[in-house]
Amino acid sequence: MAETRATPSELLARAEADMDGLLGMDAVADAGDVLARDEWLDARAERVEAPGDKGKVRLVRRVTASNAGKIVGAKPFKSSPTMEEYARQVATGEDKLPLANVVRARWGHYMEPVAIKAVRDTFGHPTVGCNRMYADQTDPSISCTLDGVIIPSDDTFGSDYSLCHALVEKREDGEVLDVEWAERIARYLQNKIGTVGVLEIKTTGGFWVDKSLKTQPSEHSGTWGCPEVWAHQVQVQMNVCGLDWGMLAAVTQGNALRCWIVERDQKWYDEVFRPAVFQYQGALESYEYEHDQMMSAKESDGE
Repeated sequence: MAETRATPSELLARAEADMDGLLGMDAVADAGDVLARDEWLDARAERVEAPGDKGKVRLVRRVTASNAGKIVGAKPFKSSPTMEEYARQVATGEDKLPLANVVRARWGHYMEPVAIKAVRDTFGHPTVGCNRMYADQTDPSISCTLDGVIIPSDDTFGSDYSLCHALVEKREDGEVLDVEWAERIARYLQNKIGTVGVLEIKTTGGFWVDKSLKTQPSEHSGTWGCPEVWAHQVQVQMNVCGLDWGMLAAVTQGNALRCWIVERDQKWYDEVFRPAVFQYQGALESYEYEHDQMMSAKESDGE
C-alpha cells in the first residue's frame, strides 16, 4: 500500500472534524447549563457560520479574536510580526501555519474538552463547550470563536486544586503547594453566580506561561496577570459576545492547570482595538492590490 502523507490543510480539516465530535459536550453537560449558555449568548451576540463553512467566500478582512494581539501590535516573541507585516503576510498567503504548528494545534483541539472538564472539576462550577463563531453586531468584520463558557452556580460541588499549576513553598515544617491564585478565582466565581463568563482554553509549555507572567503585564485592568496576547483575545471575545468577564485556562506542560480572570475593558476595545482594526484593513487592502498587480504581471509575462 502506498504511503500517504497529510498536508497542513488536510490536518486542519481533520482538526475541524475532531472538534465536531470532541466538543459535542452538550451530550454530557447538564441540559440546564446548555440552555443557560444558549440563552445568554443568543440574547447578546450574533452567531455566524462556523469557520469551516467559509471556503466559498473570501473573508480575509475578518479579524478574529485569536489574531487580536497581532492587530494591536503585541509581540510575545522577537519573531512576532508587526501589524503591517501581518497584513502583508495575509495578503500574500504567507500567514499559513508551519506543519509542526498545525500538529500542535490539532493536539490542542483534542485537549480542549479535557481542559474544560478540568476547570469544572477544579472550581466546582458548571462549564459547557461551545466552538461557535460570533460577530460584532456593529462591525461584522470582527469575530470570535468561543471554546466554552463557565456558569457560576449556587449548586457548586466543591473545589479540587489537585490539577492546578502550583508553586512550591518551603517552610520550616516542610514543603507545601501554593495555589493562592486558584483560591482567589474561587472567591471571584462565588460573586459571579447568576452570570456567564467566557472560557478560553490554551495548551502550552509552562516556560512560556512563566516567562509571560514576568515580562508581559497587560494594559487591561482586571486581568489578574494574564499574559498580554491572551488577554487581548479574551477581551475581543467578551466585547463581541456582550459578556462582562471571562477565564483563560491554560494546561501547561500537559499536566497542570493555570487560570486567570479577565474583566471586560470597553475603553480598550473602542479606543485601541477598533482603530487598530481600521488600520489593519487599510494596510491589507493596499497589500492585496500590490499582490494582485504583481500576479497579473507574472501571468502576462508567462503568456
